[in-house]
Amino acid sequence: MLRLLPMTLLKKLSAFLLLTTLTGCAAGGAGTSTTSTPTTPTTPTTPAPVTTVYKAKFAYATNQGSGGGIGTSISGYSVDTTTGALTPLNGFPLQTGNEFLALTRDPQNRFLLAADVSLNQLDVFDIDSTSGALTRFSIALTSTSLRQPIALAIDSTGTHVYMVGQASNTVGAYTLGSNGTLTPISGQPFATVGQPFVTGSTSASVNVAINSAGTTVYVRDVLNVYVFHVTAATGALSLVQIVPLSGAYGNMALDPSGAYLYTSDQTHSSLTTYSADSTSGQLTLLNTISAKFGAAKSITISPTGLFAFTIETTDATSFNVSNYRLESYSIAKGVLTSAGEVQGIFGLNIAVDPAGSFVYAPLTCSQPCTQLAPMQTNIIYGYSIGVTGTLTAVPGSPVAAGLTPWGITVTNQ
Repeated sequence: MLRLLPMTLLKKLSAFLLLTTLTGCAAGGAGTSTTSTPTTPTTPTTPAPVTTVYKAKFAYATNQGSGGGIGTSISGYSVDTTTGALTPLNGFPLQTGNEFLALTRDPQNRFLLAADVSLNQLDVFDIDSTSGALTRFSIALTSTSLRQPIALAIDSTGTHVYMVGQASNTVGAYTLGSNGTLTPISGQPFATVGQPFVTGSTSASVNVAINSAGTTVYVRDVLNVYVFHVTAATGALSLVQIVPLSGAYGNMALDPSGAYLYTSDQTHSSLTTYSADSTSGQLTLLNTISAKFGAAKSITISPTGLFAFTIETTDATSFNVSNYRLESYSIAKGVLTSAGEVQGIFGLNIAVDPAGSFVYAPLTCSQPCTQLAPMQTNIIYGYSIGVTGTLTAVPGSPVAAGLTPWGITVTNQ
C-alpha cells in the first residue's frame, strides 16, 4: 500500500528540489550560454611602427665642389650609436673629380652608389666594413635619354637600382650584382609617357623611391608623381598611374611600410599624404596640411615611420639662413603634426640613421650663406630625435664637410 508523506515533509522536499534545480541551471549557464554583454567598441589605434635592431655605423656625404669637378669629394664619418656624434674617418674627404650629388647604399651595406650629375654616370664604391674606406669598383654610363642623374633608390634585396635625372623624362634601371657590377635592365630607361621632368625641374623636385616589398617604384618631378609596377623577376618597370601635383616644386618620401607616400609643396607651403594600395601601389589622396614654417623644399621619413623631417623656408630665393628651418612632424596614420624645429638649416637633403634616433642635414650653399661665420659653411648638422620628435644637437655638431655638401646617407652595423 502506498503511504502518503506528511505535508511538512513534502514542502521541505519541494524547496530542496527547487533550490537544486536553480543552482544547477546557474552553474550550467555559466559554461554554455551563447549570449554575452555587449562591449564598448575601442578606438582604432595607429599601426605599430616599423621596428629595427639596426644601429648606425658610417655616414657619407657628397660634396659638390665649386663646379667643373673642382673640389668635388665624398666625406666619411663614423657614427656614435649612443650620442649620434660624427667623427671624420681616416682618408676623407675622398677626392673624386666627379660631381656626385645623389648617393645611397645597398641595404646589406656592401656598396655606396653615387650619381655624377655632370658625366651622366653611376659609380659603385666598395665599403670596407671595418674602416669605412671606399674603393671605386664599377661605373655605368647612363642612357643618352637620361641626363643629369639626381636621385637614386635601391630595393630591399640590394638587387635593383633605379635612377632619375633632372633633365630627362625616363627612369634608369640596373641590376646590382653581388660583386658590385651594374647591368642595365632590359628595356631601360623606362619612359613616363612623355611627361617631361625637364620643364622647370630642379634637383629639389625630382626623386625616386621603391617600396619595401620591391613591387612599386614612385618617381616625382615638378608636375606629377608616377607609379610604376616592378616585374619581380627582371626589375623592369610598367607605368600604371600618373598623379598630378598642385605645386611645381617640392619633393617626396615613402613610408617604410609602403602604406603612405608624402609630398612637399614649395609653391603652396604644404605637405600632402597619399595612401598607397597594398597590392597595386596606386595612390589615393588622403590629406593636405600647411607646412609649419614655410615653403617645404624637401621631406624625409624616419625608418621607424614615426616622424617626418622637412627643410622649410620663408624665402626660397634667399641665402639668409635665418629664413630656413629644419622641421620635425610626428606621424599617426598618415597625419602629420608639428613636433619640433631648428632654425638656420639651409639645404635640400636629410638623412635619418637606421635606428631612427638621429637626423643629419648638410648645409648646402652654392654661394656664401649670410648670417653665418666663415667657419660655419661646408658643414653637416646632427640632431638626436626625442620621443615626441623634438630635436637636440648631437655632441660636436656641426662637423666639417667638403666644399658644398649635398647628399647624405647612413649605413648600419
